[in-house]
Amino acid sequence: MTCVSLVMPIIAYTLSNQYGRVFMSGEQFWVTVAIFTLGVMLIGGGYSRSETRSGVALMWGGALCMIALVFYYIPQNLAL
Repeated sequence: MTCVSLVMPIIAYTLSNQYGRVFMSGEQFWVTVAIFTLGVMLIGGGYSRSETRSGVALMWGGALCMIALVFYYIPQNLAL
């Protein structure tokens, strides 16, 4: 399974609601993709240096990028 086959359903779900209508603007979509990509790169870079303190900090930074996306979109989509 490639990374694209794992990410595309997530992107498709993010772009449409239960009725299939698009609700994410283009600018917001690309900012989300950029933050997600930054998080993946930080986790990967941190994992390659996991023996050092800076590697652990990079992994935490990547995890925080991912958590930030979750905590931004869930309340927004649930209208909280």
